[in-house]
Amino acid sequence: MIPKIFSGNFLRIISFPLIILSLLMDVNFRNSEVLANKKLIPADDNDLALYKGMGATYYCLAAKAGVEFEKAILIAAGTYANVLEGKHGGIIKSLGDTKLEKKQLFIGARDQIIITSMNICPEDIPEDITKQVNEILKKNKNSKENKRNKKK
Repeated sequence: MIPKIFSGNFLRIISFPLIILSLLMDVNFRNSEVLANKKLIPADDNDLALYKGMGATYYCLAAKAGVEFEKAILIAAGTYANVLEGKHGGIIKSLGDTKLEKKQLFIGARDQIIITSMNICPEDIPEDITKQVNEILKKNKNSKENKRNKKK
């Protein structure tokens, strides 16, 4: 007498998911791509504008939801830096072949997101941060103007 465990219905019920699972695993292993061999494309101005806009939008939404400035900006900048590192290998087209470290990417992302957020949701940027950024932008503008005047 054959136990009910080994009946035809039981074997069909158990074997079907196992067969499907083994096929899916096989397909997954065969089609997986080795990222080390993938040629990374440097981030161009369009990529940077997209990531900057997404980061600023995230920050503004988080600030409106009551998330404190530092937490919101850290998460937005961290996401921006991770995308630049993962998708572009930390390389920005306008900087040439220089690969930026994660810390450099993060600092640049943070600064860009703050400046962009000042245009999108200025009321959600702390006053001291707005003041610092405006002073830095003013110094940079004056520095560029001085260089132009010296060239003439």
